[in-house]
Amino acid sequence: MKLTFLERMMILNLLPETGTFVSLKVIRVLREALVPTADEVKELSVVENTETGQVTWDSTKDFPKEVEVGEIASGIIEKKLKEMDKAEELTLNHESIYKIFVD
Repeated sequence: MKLTFLERMMILNLLPETGTFVSLKVIRVLREALVPTADEVKELSVVENTETGQVTWDSTKDFPKEVEVGEIASGIIEKKLKEMDKAEELTLNHESIYKIFVD
C-alpha cells in the first residue's frame, strides 16, 4: 500500500514495544519498511528536534511510498487504533491511517 511520510511516522509511533515472538518479528520487519531512507531524509529535509523528539519535514515534497503491510501487521495496527479510539486518544493526524486499517 502507498503511505505518505506522515502516515508512516504515525504508524511507527503506535507500534507496540512488546508482544508475542511472532508479532515482534512482524513489527521489526514493518519498522524497517516504514523508517525513512537516507535519500528520503535528504530529499524531504527531515529534521528531528532532539529536545522534544518532534520531527519536521518539507511536506510539499512528500510522496507516497509503497510499503508491504501483511495481515498480522494490519491486525496489530487496527487493534491499536481501535484501543485509541475507545480511549478517545485519536488525533486528526490518525484519520487517514484509521480509514486505511479500520474502516
